Amino acid sequence: MIRKQKSGRWQIDVRLGGRGSKRVRKTFPSKAEAHRYERWLLSQIQSGADWNELQ
Repeated sequence: MIRKQKSGRWQIDVRLGGRGSKRVRKTFPSKAEAHRYERWLLSQIQSGADWNELQ
């Protein structure tokens, strides 16, 4: 979900695997940038990529 904050920035709020899973919230200066990040994040989850590959 993408929402506009009172500060004028855009915030995404996504649960990666549904209810009870990891939650990601991040703010961006533009709505387009927030959409791009949200699509990238969801594509990484679908491809099975680990979010922290170094550990």
